[in-house]
Amino acid sequence: MEASELGTGLPVYTGVWRNANQGDANSGPFSLTLTVTQPVGAFLTAFLALFVSVAMTNLWSIACLFIHLFRSTTAPRSVLHHQQQALLSNTHSPGSTIATLLKLGKTWRGVPVKGTISSSLVLLTTATTYLAILSAAGLFSSRVQRGNEEVLVIGRTCGWLGRLANRQTEGSDLSEEEFMNHRAATMAWGRWTATQSLNYFRNCYSDSGLAGNSNVCRLFTTKSIPVKSEGGVDCPFANEVCEGGKSAIRLDTGLIDSNRDLGINSSPGDRLWFRRVMTCVPVLAEEKYSTDWETTVPAGIPSMEGDRYKYYNVGSYAGNDFSWARSNYSLSLGSASTVYDLEAITSYAGAEPSNISFVPIPELQVADADVTMLWLSNNARYLTPVEDAWFRATNKTDPTGANRPNPEGHYISDRVMSSLGCTASYQFCNTPNSCSPLQGLRQNTGEFRGLPLTTTQKAIYNLVESMAMSASLENGVYFLGSQILSANDFLWTGAGSLLSSGLVSTHWATEVTNIANLMLAAMQRLVLDYAALPEFSILTTRGQKSSLDFVQQPANEGERELCSMVRVRDASYTNFSVVGLAIILGPGLFVILLNLFVFPAALFWVRDKLRLDPYPRWEWHRGHLFMQQQDALKFRGVGPWNVRDGPRSKWLIPWTVAMVDGQTLCREDDVVASASGESRDGTEYHRYKPKS
Repeated sequence: MEASELGTGLPVYTGVWRNANQGDANSGPFSLTLTVTQPVGAFLTAFLALFVSVAMTNLWSIACLFIHLFRSTTAPRSVLHHQQQALLSNTHSPGSTIATLLKLGKTWRGVPVKGTISSSLVLLTTATTYLAILSAAGLFSSRVQRGNEEVLVIGRTCGWLGRLANRQTEGSDLSEEEFMNHRAATMAWGRWTATQSLNYFRNCYSDSGLAGNSNVCRLFTTKSIPVKSEGGVDCPFANEVCEGGKSAIRLDTGLIDSNRDLGINSSPGDRLWFRRVMTCVPVLAEEKYSTDWETTVPAGIPSMEGDRYKYYNVGSYAGNDFSWARSNYSLSLGSASTVYDLEAITSYAGAEPSNISFVPIPELQVADADVTMLWLSNNARYLTPVEDAWFRATNKTDPTGANRPNPEGHYISDRVMSSLGCTASYQFCNTPNSCSPLQGLRQNTGEFRGLPLTTTQKAIYNLVESMAMSASLENGVYFLGSQILSANDFLWTGAGSLLSSGLVSTHWATEVTNIANLMLAAMQRLVLDYAALPEFSILTTRGQKSSLDFVQQPANEGERELCSMVRVRDASYTNFSVVGLAIILGPGLFVILLNLFVFPAALFWVRDKLRLDPYPRWEWHRGHLFMQQQDALKFRGVGPWNVRDGPRSKWLIPWTVAMVDGQTLCREDDVVASASGESRDGTEYHRYKPKS
């Protein structure tokens, strides 16, 4: 096993492997792929083209032998027939055969010899057809190179830096110092992964991005995982909680194939399918579940003189009997620094009580789904009124009582905090037709949700479940905050500016769709991180450490196998079909060896054993270029000749010739005489002229 690092910087396996996206991934050979570096690929492509040409040329020589044998006869034939036979004995390629036949046809044009046209046409058609086959074979050799750019990642270190979803309880078996060092490395990696996922989402998940026209979008096996969006669906909570009736949006991923969509290289019997259904709706938290401004200070919160607080109670959170609190001071401070402030809290259905930090009120509880509340503090100043349900800003004076400054007279938010409520249900399938029910992510009613899984499927299940938790709505907001919002794209200037263009009335649905897609991009990234975790240095209480020192190793053999089962795309490598290479190299080498070492000796040996007419053999050898040269030189008195025996049969080719001292093959007066139409011995040369 050999690993190389080019292009993406990822360690990539070079050699033969089975790509489950090609051919029959169960046992068929068509999925076998040879991955090489780009320079080696260019050389191999050129070699294949040359090899095909050489093999087809050798095959043409064999074909000419059989054509010659078929045409050979002792019956009287025209000179053209014998010239064609001589051509078949000495041809090297179909192209040269066609050229010579055309010249012969031109020379014999108008000669009243029977069969001139028909015999030439048959040979021309045969040679032309073979030339077309040769061209097609050359094109086929280029098709052996696969165009999918998929490669197998071979990471130095496999695993993750902790489970982000369990960050509140992770490391309980560690000392406080060790736990904080692990947490520091995990949080740095989580932030890096979230940022990389956000960049990938913006470039590759929307029509306004690079949309696949850049190498940025040619990393994962699937550029983007599609989501079906449906607006105007029923509120997932009690109707009185939601703003409007059928005002929710439903985002359904459909079945995500672990092999095709996530790049986990596995046969159909070992694949896992995963589905996420998310439904979001604006919630009337400020209108129905908030207090007036109060002087009561939340526990553990530093306060300044004159601070007042607005409390939101859509459930208990972090041990408090309220969900969220906002002060008028923080609003005033935020008005001078932060445009959008975004937070998220989640209640996981079926989770252990000790791991539940948010318990929603009954109106927001959903039996088989995780519930997330998104809290938005909006300090933007809009040029035009905003009628969007989450970003609503229709007043030029502060209607909230927080006394937010607005000297420019633009439109400011109607609420202190705006809230979105989202439900998320997950489904796992061991086949597309055998699935668990839609439930919360931690709502596992049985081992692996009651699905009969193979060892590989169990490992993929654990990986996908952990990825889904790490790429949850809550964690996305935790690491990215308001960076996740596309509303930032409408701000007029950079940091510190509150001025913004207006937003359309359905902008909140766009934000929800973007967040859902971002979560999928994060899952694609997390698969790659598992196989090839990025290395970075981090300063801990024990000095500078590598992030790889904090990796949680795979827990079992199945999870270790996943380390070498992750595919990505990398244009720095070239893939070839092993079957295609075998089809070209095997028969091609056989034909070359057959022509060099077997034919024509073996064919004539068989004919001798069968006591067939020896004339075709004699004609084949006498028509050879060297034998014709021997006859011409013998006429000049050059000799004697020593004809060597080939293996099993006389080849009758003058390999050596003993020259008499002072002999020359041609004299100057021969050349002059030949040019004038006469030879030195008095023979006259006449050009044939047809009778008029």
